[in-house]
Order: sequence, then C-alpha cells, then structure tokens
Amino acid sequence: MFRKKKILCVIPARKNSKGIKNKNIQKINGKPLIFFPIKASLKSKFIDRTIFTSDSKIYQKLAIKFGAESPFIRSKNLSTNKTSNVDVLKDVLYRLSKNRLFY
Repeated sequence: MFRKKKILCVIPARKNSKGIKNKNIQKINGKPLIFFPIKASLKSKFIDRTIFTSDSKIYQKLAIKFGAESPFIRSKNLSTNKTSNVDVLKDVLYRLSKNRLFY
C-alpha cells in the first residue's frame, strides 16, 4: 500500500517473440527471465498484488510457481507484436472486474 492506495502490478509476457524464441523462459543465472520481475514485484513494500498475463499455459504455470497470480490466459488477439501494454492492462482490469477478482 502506498499513500493508503492499493497497488496492482501487471506483468505481461507473450509466448512468441520476434527475436528470441521463448525469450521469457530463457534462463539467466539458472532462472527463467519471467522470474525476475515477479520476484521484484513480490518483494516490493509498495505492491499489494502481482498479476501475470500471458498467452502461454507454460508461462502461466511458471508464474504461479514463482508466486504471481495468473487467473486467466490472454487471448490471441492481445498477444501480437502490435498489441500495446495499455490494451493488455485494460483487458486484465476488465477480466478482474468481470469475474469479481478484485479484493
């Protein structure tokens, strides 16, 4: 909590990268790339909730294993190299609200 406001962290990671295949699960120091933003978010004293969003069930399982919430798989139309982070964030907020997953 920061200034009496709850802070939500949304971490987007799509499966197909243009440059490096499966970039988000490539290992650095023995850990997949997605491990680092998840752990940083969970360690922050300001962040109350960490949501991971992806179009990959493999990425989703890893994110949950590392402590993030991942209540849904992102749709394919929000998983292109042209998709903006703003659109992904709007989708996450919409789904959390629609499924009454805010707390």
